[in-house]
Amino acid sequence: MFVHGTPSRSVLWRTVAPLLAAHFTVYVFDLLGFGESETYEAQEVSIRVHGEVLAELVNIFLTRWME
Repeated sequence: MFVHGTPSRSVLWRTVAPLLAAHFTVYVFDLLGFGESETYEAQEVSIRVHGEVLAELVNIFLTRWME
């Protein structure tokens, strides 16, 4: 799983992800409000919220991986 820093976007991983994808499952996504992610006027994009979203995503991936 590749996560970019702020302010940046997932395209940062455009050269690395394909190389690893030949051998592994690779996920690249944009943080809320950055890159190609959808943005809403009242959307909170704090570091805390990014951490919560990322933790939830990791938990989903781990749950599916362990099934």
